[in-house]
Amino acid sequence: MIARTNKLKVQDEEKISHSSSETSIPAINKNDSVKKKVALESEQKYKQFVEDALLGIGIFEGLKIIYANPAFALIFGYSIEELLSFTPKQIRNLIHPQDQKLVLDNLQKRLAGFDIPPHYQFKVISKDGNTKTIELYAKKIEFDGKPAVQAICIDLTERIKTRKALENSEEKFKKIFENSGIGMSILDPKGKFIKVNKSFADMFNYNSAEFIGLSLLDVTHPSEIEHSIQIMKSLRENKEEKNKQVEKKYIKKNGESFWGFVTITPIKDSAGNLSYFIAQLYDITKRKKTERKLARYAEELKELNTSKDKFFSIISHDLRSPFNALLGISEYTSRFFDELSETEIKDSVINMHNSAKKVYELMQNLLEWTQVQTGRLKVEKSKIDLCEISNEILELYRDTAANKKVKLDSEISCTINLYADRYMIETVIRNLISNAIKFTNPGGTVSLNAAVNGVLVEITVLDTGVGIAKENQNKLFKIDAQYRREGTANEKGTGLGLILCKEFVEKNNGTIRIESKENEGSKFTFTVPLYKNSSE
Repeated sequence: MIARTNKLKVQDEEKISHSSSETSIPAINKNDSVKKKVALESEQKYKQFVEDALLGIGIFEGLKIIYANPAFALIFGYSIEELLSFTPKQIRNLIHPQDQKLVLDNLQKRLAGFDIPPHYQFKVISKDGNTKTIELYAKKIEFDGKPAVQAICIDLTERIKTRKALENSEEKFKKIFENSGIGMSILDPKGKFIKVNKSFADMFNYNSAEFIGLSLLDVTHPSEIEHSIQIMKSLRENKEEKNKQVEKKYIKKNGESFWGFVTITPIKDSAGNLSYFIAQLYDITKRKKTERKLARYAEELKELNTSKDKFFSIISHDLRSPFNALLGISEYTSRFFDELSETEIKDSVINMHNSAKKVYELMQNLLEWTQVQTGRLKVEKSKIDLCEISNEILELYRDTAANKKVKLDSEISCTINLYADRYMIETVIRNLISNAIKFTNPGGTVSLNAAVNGVLVEITVLDTGVGIAKENQNKLFKIDAQYRREGTANEKGTGLGLILCKEFVEKNNGTIRIESKENEGSKFTFTVPLYKNSSE
């Protein structure tokens, strides 16, 4: 069209020029020539604009292309000259078969003056046989007095490919998101859930729909809330931070807690503004339990090593001392028997007896302690008459207390029955009474009392002895921090008595504690289940 128009314009100008050479032209005709020259320059500029346009522009007279700019030719892969020479059949074949009827009907209707929407999409076939999608803006125009159609085309092929690739990518992400065995969720910048997958919802015993509207803090364990707030704040404000990986506790729908390892990644736009968060969550509860077990095993191993060290310490030191005394006295007596008086021999025998007794007590404690440590000492619970065993134990120590001038008292009700291992409870009471006498000065008192407290019986051994300093009280029941001192009459201890007491009490579902003040005395209290609230 532009080419034809330019040709017509040049012909008109030549006529005007020829006429001017033959006839005298008034001044006003010169002005008309200037105007025509300006119009020509304007049209040339418009032509250049159309030629350089990135949009494909073509003009059709029926099924004949009468103008095509370079961009139009590029869409189809032909030269402009080839397109201008196309027959109606060739033009028809440019259109994809499935869209031929639509495009050709629209062209005929538009030429006939029908009101057809100017904008629609259809597929074409380029010279290399590839299918392209174009977007068409068509308009009916007049050219040389004839109806024509001006077509402006945009090649959408790459845009559609890009969109399809994006859709495929989104579909792929959606499938990964929905079907992943990892818990995944999307949260808005305030930390509210926008979307969660099934694995994520299952961890909390919710369904996916129930999560929408909840915030991350709603399912965070109370002990972790402040930490979570700081994490989200850091991710919002620190533009350089890529993600955060933390171990934290969460709360399920039923109130149960579990441990999770979460990776929170902020997704930002091109300007660096936060759009949303993606959170990936693993349930690590089993791993945490395993870690706690390993820590417990390590602690138990440490205790076993301490027990082993203590065992060898007792054998090397505590057991040697009474044996040395026993051997020394017996050797002296045997060597000088004929020279010793009856009184000296009697004293030697008494000393040997005391040494042998100490060795026996130590061996007995070592045996019991070893049985406890190796698990060979089984707990056999039964009904126990507390009054009965208390009287037996007090009777056992009356001579020892009388020799030291220590008074023994008992205020045990004969209506209290225990549910425990008889041998262990007797051992505990014996040790506590023995220690109380040992650390009480002549003229002092040792009392044995008991009281029912709910489902438990509290048994107390109280003395008016030397007492124990506060800083030493927590050492009494620990084998690795043992506290030892001689009695008020220089009595020696094995160092295992109170440790055995604690072991035996705990094996019978009880506890043991001490209250003491230096120079005022000590009070040991341990608990045992009451018989009437237990079943044999």
